[in-house]
Amino acid sequence: MKGIFLAGGAIFAMFFGAGNVVFPPILGETWPHAWPSAIGGFCLTGVLVPLLGLIAVVLLSGNSDSFFTPLGKVCAFLLQAAIMAIEGPFGIVPRCLNVAYGGCKAMAPSVPSWAFCGGACLCVGIMTVKKEHVVPFIGKFLTPIKLGFLSLLVIWGLSQATPYKGNSLVFSLSAFNEGILAGYQTYDLPGAIYFSSMAMGYLMTLKGNKSKKDLLVKGIAASCISALLLTIMYIAFICLGVQYSTFLVGVAPEDILPRIVELSLGRFSTYVYSLVIIIACLTTAVAAISVWTAFVTKILHFSKISYEKVLIASLCIAFVVSTLGFSGIVQFMQPVLQYMYPVLIGLTLVNLVRETRKIYRWKRALAPST
Repeated sequence: MKGIFLAGGAIFAMFFGAGNVVFPPILGETWPHAWPSAIGGFCLTGVLVPLLGLIAVVLLSGNSDSFFTPLGKVCAFLLQAAIMAIEGPFGIVPRCLNVAYGGCKAMAPSVPSWAFCGGACLCVGIMTVKKEHVVPFIGKFLTPIKLGFLSLLVIWGLSQATPYKGNSLVFSLSAFNEGILAGYQTYDLPGAIYFSSMAMGYLMTLKGNKSKKDLLVKGIAASCISALLLTIMYIAFICLGVQYSTFLVGVAPEDILPRIVELSLGRFSTYVYSLVIIIACLTTAVAAISVWTAFVTKILHFSKISYEKVLIASLCIAFVVSTLGFSGIVQFMQPVLQYMYPVLIGLTLVNLVRETRKIYRWKRALAPST
């Protein structure tokens, strides 16, 4: 059981990074009178869809390459390359650096972004250089710190907020649709494909996993634990956005959570919780750059370029892209996601149906004849 919770917590920690920290409070601030509609849309694409992706890869025994086989070799490779580029130094990692810098700015406004992002890249590189240790390191050390302090932030922030006294709650299709779009922009379905593969690789190393059935059960259980934690945190962060909505008008996206912390906890506590924001974002950056680097190293195996060299080059690219700022990176990612996500959702459903039918046929073959 300990391994299941560690894997589930690690998946949650890898998911809950830049977009996951930023988008829920934005939805709460934008739709304080229709936040349940926003939550519904956001959880649909930000929780349910990634959960299906996690389960699909679990059913494939953690083989992320098999997830794309219905497309054929060429299309599968091109789609994976596009996904990994955004997952790595051209999207998720620099976005994490920007949001983490928002936390740094709250406690040390004089630190320039280039200095922080450079130092953050160095830290990410150190934590990622041993790829086989990424999941246990995140699960054992980063997840408890991240989850504990985020929970305290939410509980204290909501307790100190003035109750929202706006219009009565209404259903809003616009809020629901915006929640769906924000859930897309977390980029968690592509992450689910590779994070699940990492978690399954970790579960395979544990004692007691004697059969494929054991791995499937434990993998699905870990996936559900991560989905539950995500749902709780998303609802809590949207509620924070609602309660502090009047104070967040005109605040830059990456500065919203530090602003809420400052309002609810005071200046001194801002220093502590800014560190939590940094940890939250860098945890996702570690996972994202790890899967990208492994992917590129696998492609370039014939050239004998080492994992470490690819990692260094990738972090340099992420540093350069981070200069676009959070909004610039989101604008770059959004059109790509609009075309990519429907394909990934279709692949998820195809794999779920295909692997479920295989299990059903296998059980029927083993069933005693009457």
